[in-house]
Amino acid sequence: KLAANGAEAVERIADEKPDYLLLDWIMPLMDGAQVVERIEQQGAADLEIIVISGQPAPASLPTRVRSWLTKPMTINDLVAEIARDGSARKS
Repeated sequence: KLAANGAEAVERIADEKPDYLLLDWIMPLMDGAQVVERIEQQGAADLEIIVISGQPAPASLPTRVRSWLTKPMTINDLVAEIARDGSARKS
């Protein structure tokens, strides 16, 4: 499912409780950092967050972000990341 912006994403996550969130970091209305903050407030503990961004990853990812994939990337990169064991999260 898709969301047009960060605010819509937060609303949909609360209603639909997905397993994964593929999150762009720069979006209208609410950026990726704000979305992650709202998700933390909602207590969506099982939600796996994978950022897909044209921006380089920051030195330290937010705790809730499983990984950061930099555009351009392939569908194979995304599939490999989703298939990766969630217990092997970034350091």
